[in-house]
Parts: sequence; C-alpha cells; structure tokens
Amino acid sequence: MCNGYRRFVKDFYKRGKPLNALTRAEISLDLTTSTDAAVAVFEDLRNTLLCPPVLALPKANRKLVEGVVACADPVGWSFLQEEPGELLHLVGYWSR
Repeated sequence: MCNGYRRFVKDFYKRGKPLNALTRAEISLDLTTSTDAAVAVFEDLRNTLLCPPVLALPKANRKLVEGVVACADPVGWSFLQEEPGELLHLVGYWSR
C-alpha cells in the first residue's frame, strides 16, 4: 500500500530502506522473524500515512479527484482535493 502513497511521504525511500532490503533476491522467502529496525520503520510509515499532513481535511468549493488502481489481486482507491496551484492533497484512501 505504501508504494501507492509514497509521493505523499517525505523521504519515503530513505525511511523505508530496512523494509526494501527484505525484498532482495538473496533474502529467503521463509523469513519468519522481523528485525527491530524493520518493525520500527513499518510503524513509522504506518503512522505517517495515518496522520496529518498526509491526510488533509476536505474543504468546501475545491475540486475533488478520485483515483482507482486495480491489478490481479490488490485494489486501491484514493480521494484527492485540488489546492490552488494544482497541488493535490490526499483526503482519504482505501486499499485491499
């Protein structure tokens, strides 16, 4: 889910480096234990996606934009609001 919203998180790549390291081909697929660094990064990114300024409150009289992403299995939906200067703020999202 984070990949879809990485543009809303400052320094997403740097912050998620311990999690990205787990996706390398050299890592076995039967990984059963998480490192403390990976757990801390996961919690940090989860909290970042759930708290302002990532999620903005919708404002009246502003254009709303809806985005849907679907693949074979995952589905994602985002609700954005246009700010002056064509900047988009995320006001809601859902992922499965």
